Amino acid sequence: MITDYRKYLLIGPSCSGKSVLLASLISNLEKKPEEIWPGWEKGSGLSFKAYKYGEDLAPFPYERILNEVAQRGEWPGPTADISAIRLVGTYSGSRLKRVKHRIIRDFVDIPGEQFADFAGSGKADGKDTSYEDWSDAILENFPLGADKLSIKAVKSYEALLKQDTLATEGEILEGYQEMMKEARERFRYFISPATLVTRESSSEEGFPDNFAPIPHAFRARYADIKKVFVQRFKCYQKEVVRPLRQQIAQADGVIVPVDVGWILGGGMAVFRDQHRLLQEFGHYLRHAEGWFKSFRSLARRRLGLMVGSSGRLRSIVLCGTKYDTYLLEDRSERLEELVKIFTQPVRAGANHGRVKVEYAVCSGMQAARTEDNYPDTLFGRIDDKEDSMNPSPLPEEWPAENWNPDQYIFGTKFEPILPQTMLYPPKQINLRQVLEKLENS
Repeated sequence: MITDYRKYLLIGPSCSGKSVLLASLISNLEKKPEEIWPGWEKGSGLSFKAYKYGEDLAPFPYERILNEVAQRGEWPGPTADISAIRLVGTYSGSRLKRVKHRIIRDFVDIPGEQFADFAGSGKADGKDTSYEDWSDAILENFPLGADKLSIKAVKSYEALLKQDTLATEGEILEGYQEMMKEARERFRYFISPATLVTRESSSEEGFPDNFAPIPHAFRARYADIKKVFVQRFKCYQKEVVRPLRQQIAQADGVIVPVDVGWILGGGMAVFRDQHRLLQEFGHYLRHAEGWFKSFRSLARRRLGLMVGSSGRLRSIVLCGTKYDTYLLEDRSERLEELVKIFTQPVRAGANHGRVKVEYAVCSGMQAARTEDNYPDTLFGRIDDKEDSMNPSPLPEEWPAENWNPDQYIFGTKFEPILPQTMLYPPKQINLRQVLEKLENS
């Protein structure tokens, strides 16, 4: 049997819409593949079914996401860990008449927050980041003028290290980890070790994320503690960062969802953090050849006799999500242009690494709708009742200075609608476009 195999990743921070996009994509391919599968031939008998990916990654909570929408009419909670799902397409009838007997597509959902762990990797040139470079990058990029509490927190952290009596390892860890977790409550994304906020349990015994950055000026003073942190940092690179690199090295394509409305509504700090995560991804792509070489032979062994996958990343789709929440006139060119500007670091790194870049706009799960007589109004359901609102226009360019997030209001409060019978997939916009750009690469 000849198998057409590819592996795709979805990489984006929480609230970017990636998990909803993936759940809807899987559901639509299972129930209405003719509407979104590229090159669909009527009468081909091609059908898809979702399966468990394997033992090395957590299962993507596909059914939980759809059940939350169908049974409660609520947007699902964000996913926190790397997870995966396998989609298998088979043809009915005689397989001997077909060149492709089976289609397998693996989809891996990766929290974009994990790219904060790549801080300092721009200096590594395809190698593991050093603890010192990571420390410098975190302490340089975490405090932001748009987040006054972050500046205050870093000053307090440095005061702890500066006090007359040497701070203990426990005091340093507690001070830093508390600073990171409080920042997450303010929707900060540039937080490392990322597992402090992506793991459900932050107190898992033996997990190697008990390290903290030490500024250059204090490294000699805390030489013994620094040695401990260096070793833990190396373990973290081995157990968390390298497996993430391996996922990318084995992928054929990546979807990077960008929620423009969430960023505008979050303000400058959210903008800066999410943009910084993309910069770290871009740094990775710029030096990708060095990392790919170490994983490529493993990828080929895993693929075996399957065709279709090269075991090397070859395409990235940068996708503006929640398309239905904007004014009709803003939904295509203006949304895509904002995505292009925001994701420039990824495009630059991908071009350097010879990876093709495409753009798309979509709604993985539609909630807002328009009516012909009211082009400036969105309609939907809020608290199980019909409602309407007038969304803000998207700016022609990203604001150059700090802005008031309250000036940007979009149709994000509408509830998703999925029949409780779940006989039909969620309504979506342009998922076919996203798949076409991946499949045609």
